[in-house]
Amino acid sequence: MALGKKYAGLPDLDVAPEIYETPALTDDASTTQTDTLRTDSPTPSDDNGGDERLIRERINTNSARQRFEPTVVSAKDVDFSGTIAAGGRRSYRTKSRRRRRRDYDDGSGSESEEETVSTRIARLKREAEEVRLELAKKDDGEFKDSVERQQGGETEEEGLEVLNKMLQGIEVPSGPTVNRKSEDDFLQSISTSQTAKPDAPKLDAKQSTSSQSSALPALAAFADRLTTLESALGLPSVSSPSQSVLPTLNTLSAQLSTLSTTLAPSGRFSQTSSGVPAAASSLDALQTRIRALTIEADKLTASRKAALSSLSDLHEARLRFNQTRQTRDRPASGVGANPAAIEKTEAGVHSDLFLSEQSSKITALYQVLPSITELQPLLPIVLERLRSLSIVHAGAAEARGELDDVVRRQSEMKAEVKRWREAVEATEKKMEEMRGEMKENVEVVGGLVKGVEERVKGLQK
Repeated sequence: MALGKKYAGLPDLDVAPEIYETPALTDDASTTQTDTLRTDSPTPSDDNGGDERLIRERINTNSARQRFEPTVVSAKDVDFSGTIAAGGRRSYRTKSRRRRRRDYDDGSGSESEEETVSTRIARLKREAEEVRLELAKKDDGEFKDSVERQQGGETEEEGLEVLNKMLQGIEVPSGPTVNRKSEDDFLQSISTSQTAKPDAPKLDAKQSTSSQSSALPALAAFADRLTTLESALGLPSVSSPSQSVLPTLNTLSAQLSTLSTTLAPSGRFSQTSSGVPAAASSLDALQTRIRALTIEADKLTASRKAALSSLSDLHEARLRFNQTRQTRDRPASGVGANPAAIEKTEAGVHSDLFLSEQSSKITALYQVLPSITELQPLLPIVLERLRSLSIVHAGAAEARGELDDVVRRQSEMKAEVKRWREAVEATEKKMEEMRGEMKENVEVVGGLVKGVEERVKGLQK
């Protein structure tokens, strides 16, 4: 039997063709029915050697009734017509909830399917929230047209408030129970959002009803699945909220900025673009600083070499000066003396003087060496600070020059304003004089006009 296109998408429909098998006819058999044939249904005791794939158990009506009894079918605002409009059609909704097996005690229930205290409290809270949403839906649909309905609505709201107070007063005993804190917070946020905005613009009644009815069952199913998964894994309930990540991120960013400012120079190399990563900027700053230190080391080596060369030149100059002075001071009676002995004596004296001078300098350097060693780590920082101070002083000098320019411009503007004030005062004086002259002219012209008018009147008479 071919199905229509209207029922082609429905589930649990067999679209295969129906096949009927009949036995072969014989000559002595008759096709007319003489009596009503009664056949007994086969039972598992009748044929023990039958097909094992066939299920011969009878249907337990009590278990079937218990399975489908909690289901509530809502056919409100449902369109069962044959229209093909896809936008406005709505199908019926079904709501089901788990009940304890002992409510339908038939002797075949199991204790594993009973609700726990926390599950029951959560279910009651969900049902209370559904009642609240139904009341809000009635308010949106403007169903309260009379005083009786208004009184009935107030009674329902009072009952709902009493139920909420009773649910809030219930305390779940501590133990291996399931944590419902997230679900309670979500339901509380829904209730506060419903009561906080009574004057907000209302949406379409059908859309709000469909969204609310689809959100609550989905939330309940998700919470039940999470509860089952946690109980199966044996996870403990976590009551404390998770620590926020923002303070940790702020601390890490502060530490990174401190490290970058410490590694990077405080002068011209301290400013880096915001788009470049911190690591790359730090590496560039370190490379630049190493190059600067290398250049400074080369300069220090060159200065040491220059100092040594100047010291040797000074030593030679001293030797020449001493030799010249001793030659001039040599007595005339010493002509017959041995010149080699005299030169040897002078060389020994000069060498002793040089060695004593060098030994005193070396001793002074050794005495100052611990202080130099202690101050050596501070030398790059001091040099960097001196460079920074030089930059600051240069900027201060520029600012001083700009400030002097501003003061000079202000003085010029003051002088110009003074000139303008004098010009305005002179113009006001001239305007006052012209105003007085205009008044006098008006009076003179008025007298002349009056005389002319009198003459005209005399001529008219």
